[in-house]
Amino acid sequence: MTEVFAVRARSFIAAIDLPPPPPRTRGGSGAAPPDPAAPAVTTGQNLIEFAPEVDPAIRPAVTDALLLAQLAADKAGAASPDAWYESHRSVLARLGFVSSGLTRTAQDFSTTNEDLNQAILPVITAAFAGAAVPALVIATLEQLSAASEGKPWLKLFEQETRHVGARQFQISMVDAEADTLVVRMLGFALEISQAAAQVLFFRHARDTGAVERLEGSFSVASATLASLAPDLAGKLAERRQAYLAALEI
Repeated sequence: MTEVFAVRARSFIAAIDLPPPPPRTRGGSGAAPPDPAAPAVTTGQNLIEFAPEVDPAIRPAVTDALLLAQLAADKAGAASPDAWYESHRSVLARLGFVSSGLTRTAQDFSTTNEDLNQAILPVITAAFAGAAVPALVIATLEQLSAASEGKPWLKLFEQETRHVGARQFQISMVDAEADTLVVRMLGFALEISQAAAQVLFFRHARDTGAVERLEGSFSVASATLASLAPDLAGKLAERRQAYLAALEI
């Protein structure tokens, strides 16, 4: 990373416009936020898992970078999922992430009788085939039940996946390849009213309307992200409490 890039990236982080910190924790708990270096966390609409090879010391910076991009895209008020993902991608690019591009595919759940959390499991397995698999995310989704509704991470997920005219969420698997971090992302955009009261994962998949599946990956030099870690942490210090929760079964 050149010094010029570092100066520009730090200035970008300091100046970027984000939604104001909520007055209280979104997850409904006054407890301290979870360890951002944990093996699996969620920023609400993004379920993030780290491969064991990813140094715990760099994990908070990855989580912060993904959260910064998420909040900036929310603040931009994108009119469609495509516009939201483009805003998200452009923020990560300013932090040194290189995108492999994003593919979009229609996903048909019309013939399944399963709830959404079960219907997406084979999609996740196929999307991450040949790479690190988000095993903790899969295990969490497999074991979701009505008894899970009170969990802070699921409450946070429900609040943060509601966008204009759609519900969207991502699953991100972070792996380490030599001195590079690779984030493989699988996203879903569903045409469901924001007013729908039922927990998204507990809806019948066939009732979710049109579904678009998005897949892509981002890579960044570990040293680049490590150098920006203090700036990211400072920018998001007041927001971690509201937007970060441990992913738990």
